[in-house]
Amino acid sequence: MIEGQTLFVTEVGSRMWGMATPESDYDHVVVYQVPTRRILEGHRVPETRPTRQYVDEAGREMDISYSEIGHLVAQLIKGNVNNLWTVTSPVVVEPSPVLDALASLARKTVSRASYHSIMGMAQSQYADSVKRAAVRDPHKSLATAYRTARFGITLFETGRIEYRPVSWTVEDREVQAAFRDLAAARDASNLPDAPDEAAFRRLLSDLRLRQLR
Repeated sequence: MIEGQTLFVTEVGSRMWGMATPESDYDHVVVYQVPTRRILEGHRVPETRPTRQYVDEAGREMDISYSEIGHLVAQLIKGNVNNLWTVTSPVVVEPSPVLDALASLARKTVSRASYHSIMGMAQSQYADSVKRAAVRDPHKSLATAYRTARFGITLFETGRIEYRPVSWTVEDREVQAAFRDLAAARDASNLPDAPDEAAFRRLLSDLRLRQLR
């Protein structure tokens, strides 16, 4: 396996939304960079590494996922909401100038391209409320679906990325209404159709080349 340098670490999941409970685990995303020289030598760039789940020395349940910077940037260009959350999360575990630059660019170039990712995420979370109703409080999945939909509505209506907690007792009808509002917000949005791909590519290129100097 080709090792890489950790660039930054952020927190996603319930803590990102300010909705953590005593039972909540810690969802960290580690963004790393494969050595540029290894790429030029023809080695394949691993987009991710296997996730890790463990209990740390403080007794915290940790869920760690990994993303190579090139893969992250490619997904940001597509408007992927998971990666948008990764770089704009208000909870930063390990900061860096790279994160600052990505977060600034992501916030400045939000677009309607994120609609399908946001709606798909929200609908998947909603389906989970039905699928796992026998083993998990369905209101938890309803709440996660609702907050994702509300995130998208705010994004398309205002162009702002905001993380607002919602009630854990949200009802099915409220989620369905949020889905309709999300589609309407996308249709009425004045945001561009896609992020500024060239700006993201320049940022990644500069980062890769800097390693060679």
